[in-house]
Amino acid sequence: MKWSETITFSPALQEVQLLKQVPAQNWAVYLREREDAAYQNGRRDGEKALGQQLAQQRQEMAGLMNGIVDSLKQTLPRLIQQTESELINLTLASAQKNRRGPAR
Repeated sequence: MKWSETITFSPALQEVQLLKQVPAQNWAVYLREREDAAYQNGRRDGEKALGQQLAQQRQEMAGLMNGIVDSLKQTLPRLIQQTESELINLTLASAQKNRRGPAR
C-alpha cells in the first residue's frame, strides 16, 4: 500500500528538530540546561519588552509635560495681566475711599 496523503504541520511543529547526537551527560542534566537556557531567553525577551514599554511611557509623559508647560506659558501672561488690572482697580477704589475720609 502506498501512502498518498500529505501531512502538514502547524508552525510550532515545523520548528521541531531531532537531536543529531544524544547528549553525553544524563538526560536530567541536559533537560535542566535546556530549561535554564529557555528561562534566560524568556527573561531577556521580557526585559526587552519592558524596556520598550518604559521608553514609550517616558515619551508619553514627556508629551504630557510639554503640553502642561505650553499651557502655562499661554495662561500665565493672561493671569498676570488680569491680576495687575484688578490690583489697579482695588488701589483706585481704596484711594477714593480714603480721600473721602473715614466712614461715619
